[in-house]
Parts: sequence; structure tokens; C-alpha cells
Amino acid sequence: SELTKARSWSLWKPVPFGKTARGKRISFLLVWTGVLIGAMPRQGKSFAARLLAAAAALDANARLIVFNGKHGKDWSAFQEVAHRYGAGVRDHVVESLVQTLREALEDMNRRYELLDTLSDEECPEGKVTPELCERRDLDLPLTVIIIDEVQEYLDHEEHGKLIKALLTKLAKLAPAVGYMIVLSTQKPDGDTIPTALRDQLAARFCLKTANRDASKTVLGKIGDADPRPEDIDADHKGTGVLLGADVDGLAGHGSMLVRADYMDLVGLRKVCKRGRELREVRSEEHTSEL
Repeated sequence: SELTKARSWSLWKPVPFGKTARGKRISFLLVWTGVLIGAMPRQGKSFAARLLAAAAALDANARLIVFNGKHGKDWSAFQEVAHRYGAGVRDHVVESLVQTLREALEDMNRRYELLDTLSDEECPEGKVTPELCERRDLDLPLTVIIIDEVQEYLDHEEHGKLIKALLTKLAKLAPAVGYMIVLSTQKPDGDTIPTALRDQLAARFCLKTANRDASKTVLGKIGDADPRPEDIDADHKGTGVLLGADVDGLAGHGSMLVRADYMDLVGLRKVCKRGRELREVRSEEHTSEL
């Protein structure tokens, strides 16, 4: 991934994601949209999701919220830059996720109320702009909520229904005020990812799956001639079908077979270290302004 060597990145620019079989570069704008990534285990879905998180890490003006439904090293580097971070499904982690999503929903309402007070010249389309997000007095940072192994939270016996409802509402209403939702799962079935949630996530990337039903849970309805995730060779890790009919950079292309860019944990930790440094510099500048 070119993000490995990037000094910084702006989420207002398309995020480099992968290439087609013909070598065409695929990037898309994460702002205004949500993303769903699904696959069988060990096919590269976490690697794909981390590309989007890495871009957010390199944007010092962005706020990053990361939860991982299982323990392990896959996401631990993001503790350097995340506004909120949680791993596993112990009670305190799940409760923290619920509280974080509730806070996000409350902040979403605050943002809409705030935008309503601005002039038409300041807020010409009724949604956030790069200029508004950079104004510290407004507190409108682009905010990316990334949940890997989201099925572990959505299927939680006590809090699963509430988490599902909160994510659906945020995915439906919050993009205009700067929230982006990225979910990934190795359990793509209709019980875990209901259509009410999936349909709010306009960009969808489905790697190798076990069957057509699992593919449809992630992608929705696709044409008979479109590539199918269940037909992808298991050895082609990182390769999947990408859809984004309403997403800048993907609109008009239909479904595409894409191999996601590669970023290992060594590269990821370097990215997160740079993201931390960028945030520290920004914090120092803010302090000096005060």
C-alpha cells in the first residue's frame, strides 16, 4: 500500500484500496459512505479494513474509533491513534462499545443542530465541508468507526440488538455530519448482518465465501454475469468483489474483482506511529494558539 510510505493523508481524498486484474488502481472516497467487508476466515478481510483505518490514522484532523471482536495483534497498533479502542468481548469492552455508539449518536444530533445555526455561505449543502471540519471551535472532525469481527458484538446475548440498532441509525443518518462506519465480519449471514444495516453501507467488499447466500448477505443482489466471491480461489487471499454504486470513485463501474493492497503489521505500526506524531504536533499547535 502506498499509505505505508505516505507522510500524511486527508480523508477528503480518495483512499487507495487495491487494483483490478488489469492493474487499474482502485481508490474511493470514504467520506459520506459506510463500508461492509465480509469473507471466510483467513481471506484478508482485516487487512482490507485496516487500509481504510490506516488512511484515517494518517489524517491528524480525523477521529478514529476502533473495536475488534477478538483479541490479537491485528488492530493493537491503532491504540497509538484511536480516540476509543476495544478488543474482545469481555463485558467491559462490550459496554464500552455501547457507550461509545450512544455518544456518537448524541454527537450526531449536536452536529446537525450546530450546522442549522450556520449561514448558507458557511454550510452551503447542509453537511460538513473540509473548512468546517478544520474549525476547532466547531468540533466537527471526520470520525471513522471501524469494527472488525463485528458479528461478535451483533450476536452478543445482552447488548447485540442495541448495538445493531445504534449502528444502523448512525450508518443511516450520520454520514452527512462526518461519520463513517466500516464493519467487517467472517460470519456473513442474514441473522448477523440484517439488510436494514447492510443497505446503509454503500461500499461493499466481499472476499472468498463458502456459498452464494453468504456472498449475497454482503453484496446484496448482483447480476448473473458479475464475478462471485464464492468462486474465488481460496489461494487468492486479499481478492474480492467490490461494489459501490453510490460511492465516489466506484459509481458506474458495477461489481469489480479487486485485489486489496497489502500492508503488514510492520508497515501498519509505522503508519500509526506517524499518525501519533501528527496528532501530537496538532495538539501542540492548538495549545500554542490558546
